[in-house]
Amino acid sequence: MERITIVGWKTQLTSYPQQKENINQLIANYLAGAGYKEAADMFTKESGVRPTPDYSSYQDRDTIMATIRNGDPLEAIRLLNHHFPGLLEAQRFVKFQLLQLHLLELIREGTIEHAIDFAQTLPLEIDEHSPEVQREIQSTMALLAFDNPSTSPLGILLDQGQREKVARAVNVSILERANRELPTTRMEQLLKTLLWAQSELVKRHVMFLKMQNIVTGTLES
Repeated sequence: MERITIVGWKTQLTSYPQQKENINQLIANYLAGAGYKEAADMFTKESGVRPTPDYSSYQDRDTIMATIRNGDPLEAIRLLNHHFPGLLEAQRFVKFQLLQLHLLELIREGTIEHAIDFAQTLPLEIDEHSPEVQREIQSTMALLAFDNPSTSPLGILLDQGQREKVARAVNVSILERANRELPTTRMEQLLKTLLWAQSELVKRHVMFLKMQNIVTGTLES
């Protein structure tokens, strides 16, 4: 087997004919598919690459996701029932996530009495016997035990990331209903291929520049 030196590996890596258009296409598809409309529009304007498939007809979805990210899950439920009737009935856990987010928003605002009242009147259609639902309810209600919920060990539930988590769940439900590819599918495949390839090279004791940090794309020095 031909032995490749680190210098040779780096030379081959830097000389590989990467097609920037392909990378831009991947980014454009992800932004549009994930519902980041403003970012997708800006990226399309700067790169000249349009997402495929075309998500321009998904204005209702984009509005719903923006509503969730702005902290109004009850309005998102109303819009979902109007534009995508039957979706929440088929995706009960997604509906629970939206209701849980509303409860978290009440806690975030400091309206504790309203939060307790709402928690006690969660719709019976939610499967409260589900272990996952029970865990989520317990974690949410545990926030009330702290004087300052946002700085508590469970304060992460009040971060913007929780809104984003629910928005992603709603987006997946909408795309699956329309038989559209999920925005993370291709990126996940690429990352899995990268990790598999690196693992195989390690097994074969091949010297190569290993990617140490996938998030930043940092290679071994």
